[in-house]
Amino acid sequence: MSAANRSHINIHDTERGDDTDRADLLLLLHDVARLTRIETDRRARAQGMTRAQWVMVLKLARHPGLSQKDLAELLEVEPMTVARLTDRLAERGLVERRADPADRRIWRLHLRDQAAPLIQQIQTERAAIAALITRDLPAPMRETTEQALLAIKRSLAEAMQPDEHREGETPDAANDPSDRFGNSSFPARPLHSASSEIDECHNHRP
Repeated sequence: MSAANRSHINIHDTERGDDTDRADLLLLLHDVARLTRIETDRRARAQGMTRAQWVMVLKLARHPGLSQKDLAELLEVEPMTVARLTDRLAERGLVERRADPADRRIWRLHLRDQAAPLIQQIQTERAAIAALITRDLPAPMRETTEQALLAIKRSLAEAMQPDEHREGETPDAANDPSDRFGNSSFPARPLHSASSEIDECHNHRP
């Protein structure tokens, strides 16, 4: 049975509503994230790359000069994983290591000029994936969906904070536009989900 058929069956299993509504919501969120990763994988492979490499390129485009350790923390993976990804992108002439002038033991990662067309290509694919995901959603439904997902994200992020960080917080604190969530933009980013973006890096070596 193909991966596409398995995905199709899993979607219908989720929609049957055999479990509670809360369980169905969790399964649905999982399925949407999984299918988005599958579609992104497919598009990356069509260009001879991996989703892991795409994510790393985008991170360095937004944060040039990161060390391998910094990048590993952003991606929530081991530094050795980032080192392997860096080696592969360097072989393609897309990334280079530069010694930190303040500490020669630290290597800073920078995209090379040759990466510019790739960044544009990745952004085009991101837009296409976002359009695919929302193609059957009227504008009001899309806005409602985005707001609902932001609320879910805030709730999960706040639940992960140590208790002392939440002391004295009012019920509306999570929605305060001055806090670190409300003061940040959360556009649809199909390629970003921390370590999940590089879970295939050990399996693909383009």
